Amino acid sequence: MIERWLRESKTLVNVTNLTVQTIMEILKWMFGLSYCEFDGKIYVLESGPIGLGVTGEVDIIYMEEFQICAMQTSPYPINQ
Repeated sequence: MIERWLRESKTLVNVTNLTVQTIMEILKWMFGLSYCEFDGKIYVLESGPIGLGVTGEVDIIYMEEFQICAMQTSPYPINQ
């Protein structure tokens, strides 16, 4: 869903030089790792994302997609 949203964005080129593929690789990496520092050493944990800073944006993209889908598939008329 995020990749499709990025590909359909008309303003992405105005805010970054990164390709959609690169952004997706970064997001996958961010949500796949957690870092922890203890006693001066850095550890990679097996659970919990370091990408918590982007979860708000991911939530917005998901909710917009969910709302559009709900409005298009609802058997009841929905005022927009």
